[in-house]
Amino acid sequence: YNAYTTPTVTTVAFPVSTIGLGLIAPTKNNPSVIYATGGQKVYRSADNGATWTNVTANLPATNVMHIIHDIYSTDESIYVNMGYSVWYKNNTMANWINYSQNLPVLCRINELMIYNDGTSNSVLRAAYYGRGVWETMLYPYLLPCDLVSFYAERNQNNTQVTWLTANEHDVKSFDLQ
Repeated sequence: YNAYTTPTVTTVAFPVSTIGLGLIAPTKNNPSVIYATGGQKVYRSADNGATWTNVTANLPATNVMHIIHDIYSTDESIYVNMGYSVWYKNNTMANWINYSQNLPVLCRINELMIYNDGTSNSVLRAAYYGRGVWETMLYPYLLPCDLVSFYAERNQNNTQVTWLTANEHDVKSFDLQ
């Protein structure tokens, strides 16, 4: 961002009339691609909003509360807040996946934020009214290692766990649950 340049303002027609909340999420890697929401629907435009495609697919029938694009993704990674759940889709997927793992589902999500530094530290953060901020790893939910084999053997009161990894990425320790 350069504070000394004049921003370009583009007016586009929304894909549907929105009485309530209408949101947009431009994509960084392809400026022609825009995602927009209207009520319970999510739309994608590949031509700066001249035409729209409904990409709602399998999302629950509740209003979209927030939509956010991961600006470091190369596949148009989009997350939507459906009130009590988070859903994910990229441009290689026909359907959305419920991406609420590691997030509370008993209270309403107020806001989504992405912290992405291009490493395994990158997270999606969800802010809850009165419940704080929770986070989960960005899609794809990568393990810090590629497991070749994993074996556990119980012997009386002890359990012996053995595993073999093909490679490891930034592994400081293992936490088995």
